[in-house]
Amino acid sequence: MAALKGTRPGATTRSLRDAAEKVVDEYGYSQYSFSRIQPILHGVGMNVYEPPWSPEPGKEGPSQSLKPGHVVAIEPCITLYDNLKVGGCRIGETILVTDAGYEVMTDGKPPAHDALYEK
Repeated sequence: MAALKGTRPGATTRSLRDAAEKVVDEYGYSQYSFSRIQPILHGVGMNVYEPPWSPEPGKEGPSQSLKPGHVVAIEPCITLYDNLKVGGCRIGETILVTDAGYEVMTDGKPPAHDALYEK
């Protein structure tokens, strides 16, 4: 949600990555962040992984400014590498950058964790 809130034309992919990572850090999971392995934001179009993408792990770039019409997947992930029986979680959204901000293109998940267990 932190990355989504910052999505608008002119926002940089680095700022979105940093917004998501700040939340991961605040909850004490920075050592388990998937962004230590690969970028957490990437473009979607002719290929599944294409620009614009967020900076490579441990690097300041590449970072690109978003423009209306960009379709990007924001996929922050936490993986508990030291306890694989617990696993991890990746909740991603594919979004369209619009003149006014963004439009979520993926909406198949329940609104809250508890809703997973509703019958």
